[in-house]
Amino acid sequence: MLEIAGDITLSSDPGKAIRKWRELFNISQIELAESMKVSRTVISDYERGRRNPKMDTIKRFIAAFGNVKDIRIKTKNNNLPSSIYDRNEFHEFMPVDDVVNIIDGKYLYNTPRKYIFGYSVVDSIKAIIELNWINFFEIYGKTTQRMLIFTGVEYGRSPMIAVRVHPFKPGAIVYVSPKKVDKLSIKLATLEDIPLIVTYLDKTELMKRLRKLV
Repeated sequence: MLEIAGDITLSSDPGKAIRKWRELFNISQIELAESMKVSRTVISDYERGRRNPKMDTIKRFIAAFGNVKDIRIKTKNNNLPSSIYDRNEFHEFMPVDDVVNIIDGKYLYNTPRKYIFGYSVVDSIKAIIELNWINFFEIYGKTTQRMLIFTGVEYGRSPMIAVRVHPFKPGAIVYVSPKKVDKLSIKLATLEDIPLIVTYLDKTELMKRLRKLV
């Protein structure tokens, strides 16, 4: 969420930036207004530049984006796209190292002091076909600080490029039984400072172990 705050704060047109992020989250002005407990006219005034948002207001906008998204997730009763096999939050925050050990993982790139709050298991091929870059938000659930676990990986380029261009970044990335991870994937993980891990567990066993943490 810091990326959103920075983008709005540093923008020469904060209202335009607010509108951009609202549309990225696919949230209407009415939904946003209800979450912030203001009128739709107030939202419109900010987006049209008639009001200049202060930092406290920007924080409220960001909280409201997450609020509406969270409500939608609950309303949908976790009817996930077919490309997402599993998505859960842990009962407490977990060091990445601990989860890596649980899934018999091996680091290709590591960075210290990382914690995650959940995981998503994603079919990388189906995700490319099914999800556009806005729908990619579905993968994250309630928090971006999660482990994105990609199955169907051959060399790892496509998932890492998708993460590279998307505005939100995960806490860690796992490739399940890749054929071979190429150097570009590792380089992109290094540039983004995101732990990159491989595991050769069977998908069913992998999810079984992860669900014990939920």
